[in-house]
Amino acid sequence: MDHSTVDGLIGQRVKKGREAKGLTPQALAKEMNLSVEDLSRYEAGEVRIDAQTLCEFSKCLDQPIGYFFDHDSSAAPNITRKDINFLLSYVGLETIDRKRVRDFTTALIVERKT
Repeated sequence: MDHSTVDGLIGQRVKKGREAKGLTPQALAKEMNLSVEDLSRYEAGEVRIDAQTLCEFSKCLDQPIGYFFDHDSSAAPNITRKDINFLLSYVGLETIDRKRVRDFTTALIVERKT
């Protein structure tokens, strides 16, 4: 699946979540501090939604992050706010520090398998 397809699917989920909550594009855009045009581009999949913005959509639409990635939201992974905060912290690390975290995590996994 290419990036544009994923962006489109996530955008569709944003729109579906907005409609399910009974929000107009104007209302959600205001709550998200976005222009209606930007929201429209996100919903159409024309613009990639970064992790921070996706977390904000999750909060505003009262949906777990997994909701945006699977057409069957009951099959979505149970991602907690603690998981999201960890991921956001990880993304904020310098490249060398992210490599250290990956190396450490890999070492732990290998150790537990033996």
